[in-house]
Amino acid sequence: NGLLAGPVDVMLGDEFLMTSPLPTLAPGATQRLGLGVEESIKVSRNTRFDEASGGVFGGATTLTHHVSVEVANRLGRPATVEIRERVPVVPKDEKDIKVEEAEIKPPWRAPSVLPGDTPVEGERAWRVMVQAGEKQSLDATRVVGIPSSKMLQGGNRRT
Repeated sequence: NGLLAGPVDVMLGDEFLMTSPLPTLAPGATQRLGLGVEESIKVSRNTRFDEASGGVFGGATTLTHHVSVEVANRLGRPATVEIRERVPVVPKDEKDIKVEEAEIKPPWRAPSVLPGDTPVEGERAWRVMVQAGEKQSLDATRVVGIPSSKMLQGGNRRT
């Protein structure tokens, strides 16, 4: 049997968190349920960008993007947190543009897609356990190489 539409009470142990609407679900179906913002989990994202020209006659431009994310857990218990980033995707017909995911610490992965969700091209996810009262840093560097005669859509500085 499926599940009819209606309100669902969300609990964490014995603690009531919220009531949220749930649509009708077919047997075996899954549904993502947003729980809102957890005020005790703080996330900051900082970026740095470097552009360099090189190659014979200055024929190439290297765009280096550094992303640093800090997750602070102010809860009284450990928390598993998933942080998602997107890396540029090169169109298949662009042979002279290269994107390299250089230094990724800790390693990330393509996020798992729930049934009914649409995968996002270039999306990556860090899934980390942050202990109570602690911070964790997540760092990624990506390098985009393009011919000097080209520019990324929207500008080279992509943070």
